[in-house]
Amino acid sequence: MKEIGLKGLLIQNKHRLTKPEKIVYSSLKRLGIKFKSQHLMYKKFLIDAWIPKLNIVLNINGRYWHNLPKQQKIDKAKKAYLVKCGHIVLDIWDDEFTQNTIDNKLWSLLKGGEN
Repeated sequence: MKEIGLKGLLIQNKHRLTKPEKIVYSSLKRLGIKFKSQHLMYKKFLIDAWIPKLNIVLNINGRYWHNLPKQQKIDKAKKAYLVKCGHIVLDIWDDEFTQNTIDNKLWSLLKGGEN
């Protein structure tokens, strides 16, 4: 039942991308980086973007939602699981960029693999 719920959420989210997600996806395309958006990993987590070639997971977080205590606990567990599985997990916060700066931010994050 949980898997069906995640798949339903995946279909629903593909049609309701946030503005930050749209900006990041557009930037990744401009930079020529192949990625999968709104990807279900390990039948457990819906992630914003996955760059298979670099094994990088991108979390595109809104400050309001992801600063809520319950969501912080979920995010921490999700990140720990993905790191344990060998992924590099990068967080991109919605208030850290504008349309004009996201290319440089992404390039620097992806090049350095830093958080």
